[in-house]
Amino acid sequence: VDATGNIYISSYQDKEVRKFDKNNNFLKRFGSAGTGNGQFNGPLELAVGANNRLYVVDHENHCVQILDLEGNYVGRFGVNGSGDGQFNRPWGIAVSTNRVYVADRDNHRIQIFDLSGNFVKKVGSYGSFGGQFRSPHSLAFLADGTLAVADYNNHRVQILDGDGSYLRNISHYGPERLAATSDGLYCMSWNLNGTSIVTGK
Repeated sequence: VDATGNIYISSYQDKEVRKFDKNNNFLKRFGSAGTGNGQFNGPLELAVGANNRLYVVDHENHCVQILDLEGNYVGRFGVNGSGDGQFNRPWGIAVSTNRVYVADRDNHRIQIFDLSGNFVKKVGSYGSFGGQFRSPHSLAFLADGTLAVADYNNHRVQILDGDGSYLRNISHYGPERLAATSDGLYCMSWNLNGTSIVTGK
């Protein structure tokens, strides 16, 4: 959701992003299938920055694309790989006032960038200790400014500070999607025997 209440929804199968106003009226769609600028191959999570830019995780193109709020291409960062600033099927994204956090799912880490997509640092590695990940999925900032990470194959949500340092974890079965509210609640969905469940805490 942007500052004026417009809503942006990624359509993974249709390889596009759809925009609605705050009353849920459809406004426009943008993107198409492909590997070019402004094209997607499995867009997943989205985030709107304070710079009025829309950040789209392009899962199968192994990158994050940056658009303006009308869907015009601005830039992109990331290529397929395991080096700094490279991705292997990224999934989740969260944007603070000056940083972009990306869940680099199949590299089992979180990468941090500035708002232009320049690499800042990476945190985590494959494993089950605090601060390690096994297929991190969704990201969400909580009301206190900490970052929640859906650590899917470790069956938990990890809480990190803004610099990516491990603080604590909360046990849950295979969390996939996270969202937070301004009053301190968080919502989560996971898949249990084929059923998607949403909870708050």
